[in-house]
Amino acid sequence: MNKNTMIRNYRTMDASDSTIMGFVYKHGIYMVELPHIMPRYMTVEKESTSHGGALTLRLRLNNLYKEQLIRKGATYIGTDTEIYALAKNKGHAFERYVTEQVAGQHWEADNIPFYVQGDVNINGKEVQVKFEGATITTERTLRNARLALRAA
Repeated sequence: MNKNTMIRNYRTMDASDSTIMGFVYKHGIYMVELPHIMPRYMTVEKESTSHGGALTLRLRLNNLYKEQLIRKGATYIGTDTEIYALAKNKGHAFERYVTEQVAGQHWEADNIPFYVQGDVNINGKEVQVKFEGATITTERTLRNARLALRAA
């Protein structure tokens, strides 16, 4: 599956209304909400063979993209050490911050698939939360999602 096909399939099945992306720039954490992740922010990579070796779609932001997002209104939310202290990994820490500080809800880690609902509900909108370096989806997940949606 190529990048465009993976993106098209992901967007077709995605149950969220928007995505909040987080990233680190000069030891500060920033967040920005977008209707969906732009293709230029995604790369196709291969997961390790111990995880199956499937192709993965990942969120990758270089400094040029980060600077553009900051100029266009990305919000500074704190230092990397402050945010990372919230959970065991960066993605969970960022998701916890968004859930508790932005949505005003209690955060708990879950494994609800992207095609069922977003990571957090903010003002009635389903929102996907992704931190830089996150796996957006894999080929295997897209196949499983297609099968699950057909069966429903």
